Amino acid sequence: MIESSNCSGGRVSITPESEAALNSFGEFAERIRARLDAGKREYGDSSFNRPRGELVDEIQQELLDVVGWSFILYSRLEKLKVLGQLPDQRRSMDKIGHIKYDSETQTLEVKFRNGEVEKREGISEAEYGRLTLASLDTIQERLRQLPR
Repeated sequence: MIESSNCSGGRVSITPESEAALNSFGEFAERIRARLDAGKREYGDSSFNRPRGELVDEIQQELLDVVGWSFILYSRLEKLKVLGQLPDQRRSMDKIGHIKYDSETQTLEVKFRNGEVEKREGISEAEYGRLTLASLDTIQERLRQLPR
């Protein structure tokens, strides 16, 4: 962890995680450039000549998409929180590294960042679907009832 002073004289910490995120900005910029290049191939220079009102409308539509996708991600993160609160091993969501459901084997697998893995077998796709749609209390109760 790096410590430094901010503009108001306070001490701030910079973690390796935030430093890594900032170091990945070049990749982010490359992806933006790739999107702009794809748009140029499809639309030419027309985007630069569109009336401002059309650009505002386009941005508003994109922002609504971002908010909609954010809600979907929020819903999925809520599910991860619940799975991180299994009755016998209460773990916070930040300790979950990955979650996977295999409909063929009906297996739910939660991989934790400390290397531990927890599997639940015999979970039907319908039950998995109900888990993703249920309220927090209902999900916790259903998880308690599932086979270990």
